[in-house]
Amino acid sequence: TAPFLNGRTPLIQAIAHGGTWHTMGYKSEGGDCGKDHLGVVQLLWGHAPEKITEIDPVTKLYPYMLAASVPSGKNNHGLGRDVVDTIFCLLRKHPQLVAGALIGSNSF
Repeated sequence: TAPFLNGRTPLIQAIAHGGTWHTMGYKSEGGDCGKDHLGVVQLLWGHAPEKITEIDPVTKLYPYMLAASVPSGKNNHGLGRDVVDTIFCLLRKHPQLVAGALIGSNSF
């Protein structure tokens, strides 16, 4: 997938603008990251799953971190259920990112 002018991939660009894993308002049960109620993030991940490990060139955050940092004005939900669901599903698809973020941090 071709990056945007700011260097972001479509997956990261969607997350930066409040995109979610499931359609807004979908209530998943028991950590369902399946293919029901596809949101833009899940659609883009399905097209290029390897992009989940890329760091945003603008914020220097992994996609799951970026999802947590999107200002509430962009998606009008703050850290609501849709955002937490997106973070959970991104981490569920590649849990090694948490370990990589901890190892790469000098603040601990």
